Amino acid sequence: MKKITIAMLLLCGMLMGNAAFAHDWFNHWDHDHDGRWNRHEFYAAQRDWGHHHGGYPYSGWAPAFGRYDYDHDHYWNRHEAWRYHHW
Repeated sequence: MKKITIAMLLLCGMLMGNAAFAHDWFNHWDHDHDGRWNRHEFYAAQRDWGHHHGGYPYSGWAPAFGRYDYDHDHYWNRHEAWRYHHW
């Protein structure tokens, strides 16, 4: 029972750490600090992600931005960015 409890605590800690990192990642590329990404902020985040992970996810960035912009306001909020890619 003790091992299961420790394992659960470690798992919860890892999950909370990943969520915090994703939040910071979004804020890092939100250059104008308005709580949403425009296309330029999205492209900068994609270029950086590709640089650190050995390649870009795929070349169709512009269609992807529009397709995941669910409210059609030409910006992405955290939820839209997270649905596109798990930063």
